[in-house]
Amino acid sequence: MNDLEFNNKKQCGLWLMLVCAVIVIADIFGGKFLINPIIFLIGYTDAFYKDNLRYVFILLIQAIGFCTKKVGLINRFIYDF
Repeated sequence: MNDLEFNNKKQCGLWLMLVCAVIVIADIFGGKFLINPIIFLIGYTDAFYKDNLRYVFILLIQAIGFCTKKVGLINRFIYDF
């Protein structure tokens, strides 16, 4: 039987907090909808990719040591995007 892989608890918890914030914002601007689908779709995918990419680049930084110029630019792009 194969072992299953799960997200780390910290990464999964951070993603759930980001999605919760997206739901609250989408609910505030919901209008005639209960939750605004456009805001929810954009926020949900943005939170998913930012959280997972952040985890990958943290592992990259830990693998190569101190932050290089390239990794620093990528990190700034992820957080500013």
